[in-house]
Amino acid sequence: MTYGETSQALRHHLTGLLGTRHVNHLLGGAVGRQPAWRTPLEITASMEQIQRYRTAVWTYARDALLAVIPEDRDSTWGPVLILTRRVQNALAELTLRWLDLAELGTPQDLPLVEAWRRAAATAALGSMLEIEELAAHVTAAEAPVVVGDVAELVWAFARLDARYLAIPGWTAMADHVPAPGANGVPRRPKGLMTTAARCSDWAAQRIQPSAYRVDALGYAPTPPRPFGPLPRTVSSCADALDRARAHLAAEGLPNPHALRGIVADHVTLSARAARATDDPRLTATWAARASTYRALSAALRNVGGNLGRGRLAADETRFALTLLPDAGPTADDDLAWLEMALRRTDAALANVLALGVAQQGYFVTNRKRLHDTGVRAFAVPVFEPITALSHPDLGPLVRELRPPLPERPRQERPLTVDTAQAAAARQAFRATLDDTESGPTANASSPTPPTRR
Repeated sequence: MTYGETSQALRHHLTGLLGTRHVNHLLGGAVGRQPAWRTPLEITASMEQIQRYRTAVWTYARDALLAVIPEDRDSTWGPVLILTRRVQNALAELTLRWLDLAELGTPQDLPLVEAWRRAAATAALGSMLEIEELAAHVTAAEAPVVVGDVAELVWAFARLDARYLAIPGWTAMADHVPAPGANGVPRRPKGLMTTAARCSDWAAQRIQPSAYRVDALGYAPTPPRPFGPLPRTVSSCADALDRARAHLAAEGLPNPHALRGIVADHVTLSARAARATDDPRLTATWAARASTYRALSAALRNVGGNLGRGRLAADETRFALTLLPDAGPTADDDLAWLEMALRRTDAALANVLALGVAQQGYFVTNRKRLHDTGVRAFAVPVFEPITALSHPDLGPLVRELRPPLPERPRQERPLTVDTAQAAAARQAFRATLDDTESGPTANASSPTPPTRR
């Protein structure tokens, strides 16, 4: 999947959402003389689910902006930096439950909710497969194309925010909550629209026809390894680590017991991997990795809590440890496969730890209080969410688990459309946004009103 395919799919989904009318009735509420056909609790649950899907697209917008903003930028990048800060602030202040892969991959019965799910699934796939390629290989001439695409996505979401604000249960993105009007009706969030429109104009002034080559930039998946028995080899260990990472993503936040087990197994695995190679670079890298995980294990020794799962990820990590040989000759391809598997595992664990701290999913007890039952008094531990004060070493260790991406050649796929068609598709979406009454009235992807019960 290329960047051009992802951006075109997102424009298609958002055009359909912008062309959807009577949103409240599509969710089950009353409109005009049409009575409500769902309960208020069901409508609220659907609104919360749509907002979780919206978070996935906002995350894609933030990651894409951060991937293409150059470090040696000049002062002309001001509109892009303002938009990036507003998107970051909006995401930082969200309090919704984290969107997991199971919810993202489950088709929904309501057409409107399904339309949002498809947009979120496209954005999540782009975040996982293309952001690294953009960060590694986008050029200065191609960056304005990505900036313009993201600005128009944010613009579309600001317009959708203004439309959905009247529905009970909808929360506008925190960075642009409008002030109440004269009649108590919230004003439309034009502040973010203006910021996005200004950023889109900034990008349009800098895009050259050749810049649309960025649409061909995409992710080249690693060829699947042949299926067979699982001997005690480095390649089998790498395969097991990839399966453990997949379980970690599917299970969500691991509980502290499973997390400590995973970290302890990686201490042993890193030390054993350092002995399994004759490459001085890999030996030093994996020995340092063992030290990092040893320090991380010490930092997590008093962390507790009942949230999360992680049993399958912990079991698969222990299985990977049993597959790694103690020493012996190893092919360079297998070592490269193991190195990539360990890098991906490090990034996954760093994201899990950062998420657990941010959502206060892990606790620590540093003191006790006296509990008097009337018959006898005894001390009980007081659990508090872990913070930077209680675990000052945890933050640096999490950042250390996110190593720089390895150098790899730029990978492009054949373009399905030429640059003129790519420009025309973006101009059509911009015309939809410029329409103050928003978008087309009929679109192939627009949800259809439900039949009355």
